Amino acid sequence: MLIKLPRGEIRLPSPYATHTAVNDLLEQILAFEQQLLGDDWEDYHLYLTVDCRSVPAGHTQRNPGWHFDGMQGVRYPKKLPICHQYVVSNSIPTEYAGAPLDAGGLDERKDNWFEVLGGMLPEDGLRELGQPYRIEAMSAYQLHRASVAEETAQRMFMRLDFSLKQQDRLGNTRNPLLAAPWVFVGRTSLGASLPTETGFNRSGRYGA
Repeated sequence: MLIKLPRGEIRLPSPYATHTAVNDLLEQILAFEQQLLGDDWEDYHLYLTVDCRSVPAGHTQRNPGWHFDGMQGVRYPKKLPICHQYVVSNSIPTEYAGAPLDAGGLDERKDNWFEVLGGMLPEDGLRELGQPYRIEAMSAYQLHRASVAEETAQRMFMRLDFSLKQQDRLGNTRNPLLAAPWVFVGRTSLGASLPTETGFNRSGRYGA
C-alpha cells in the first residue's frame, strides 16, 4: 500500500494510523533512513505491507521460492537507483542467501533470475536466518525466501519499501487517504514472458 509520494507526507489509514507496532516501526526506520540518505529519502515512494495470519506447519506465509524485491526488468530500460526494504516479523524468520552470486550473462528479457540465482546456492549452507522482532534492511539485490513453518504459528510480518518505482500492479492495496497518481495494470511481470520453472506460476509470483 502506498503511504507516501516523493516529497509528500506519510498518510496512514485506519487501523494503521493508531497501531502501536506500525508506528513504532515507522519511527525507527525513518530515523535510520535519514541517517543513511539524509534528505534524499524524501525522493522515494513508501509502500507498507502488513500481513498477520496463521501459518500451518509445513507451509510458508509468503513467497517460498528464492527471490528479491525490486527488480526493474524490461519496464525500466534506463535503470533507477535501486529499491531497499526493511522487514520485521515475530516468528518463522525470513531466510537470506549468505553467498555471493554471479548474475553475469543473465538477460532480464529471457532468463528467470530467481530460479537461476537460487540454483547457485548450495543446499548445505551459506544461508542466514533473520531474528524475531529485529528490523532487517536489505537492498533489491538481496536474495531471500520465506521459511517453512515447523509448527503452526500466528505470524506477523511487516515491510516498508523505499522505491523510486511506481508500484502499479492490480491487486495492490489502495490507500483511501492517498490516491496513487497512476493507472493500475495487470500483473504481467517476470513470469509472463519467461519459461515456467519449478515453483514459479504464470502470475509472476512464487507460491499461492
